[in-house]
Order: sequence, then structure tokens, then C-alpha cells
Amino acid sequence: MKYDFNFLEDYFKDYNVTIKKDGDISFKITLDQEVTIYFQNAENEDDSLIAFVNGEWHCHDDIIFSGKNGYYISLNYIDFISEIIEGNVLICLLYSAGKLKDIFPIHKNYFDELDYMEFGEGLRIKKLKIEKKFGELNYEQENRNIKFFL
Repeated sequence: MKYDFNFLEDYFKDYNVTIKKDGDISFKITLDQEVTIYFQNAENEDDSLIAFVNGEWHCHDDIIFSGKNGYYISLNYIDFISEIIEGNVLICLLYSAGKLKDIFPIHKNYFDELDYMEFGEGLRIKKLKIEKKFGELNYEQENRNIKFFL
């Protein structure tokens, strides 16, 4: 799948985020000081990906979230960013030995990540508040942090 960077740029132009576009190759959206989403187009569409800067998680196609009961939801990249803005997709920061190990998305209704945690790991879940621009006014970021340690 090739990502439409012009669409992404137009979509986010009214939001208080930082955008960095590198032609048709890459597109970064910085949502807050810890979370930057990275879109990369490759010659072979199967190699195009979505990832988080400073994280290992990445996806080459639709993002699928599943829950304990077997239900799941599949989001294309446009729905994915919309769900982040609406607060349905949260950002999970995984720590091990006090260091950031990974950044990945979770869906508030399809969440089973606690089943995969190892002893000594900690999760920090962020619900980002991404507001539209209003002239030159600044926005206040709201982060609701939930920490789990096993």
C-alpha cells in the first residue's frame, strides 16, 4: 500500500502537530514530545510501513487490534490516525529495566497487551489530546497516564 502524503498533510494542517515530509518517501507526524508516527513508502508497496520513531513496532498493511474475547477491529491508515485523534487508539510505551523498549498502538475496546507482559516490564498508556488550531493560540496537551507493572 502506498500512503498518500498529500492527504496526510492536508488532514493534519489544522491540528497542533508537527509534520515533516520527505517527498513521496517518508512522512512524520509528531503528536507530542514522545510520540512520532512515521509513514514510509517503498518501491514495492508490500514494503511500505507505519511505525513509531524510537520503537520496534511497525505495520505493513491495515492495523488490527484484537481483544480477549476474539473480537477484533481492522483500521486502514486514515482510520488509524482518526481513531488516535478521537481518543479510541491509545499509545503504549513499553519499558524494560527502566528504559523504553517499544512504542505501539492499542485500541481502548480491543486490548489484551497485559497478557503478553514479562516480569519487570512496565506499560505507560497515553491518551493524546490533539486539538485543532485556533489562530495563533497554543493548545494544552492532556496525557492520561496509566502505569502497569508485573
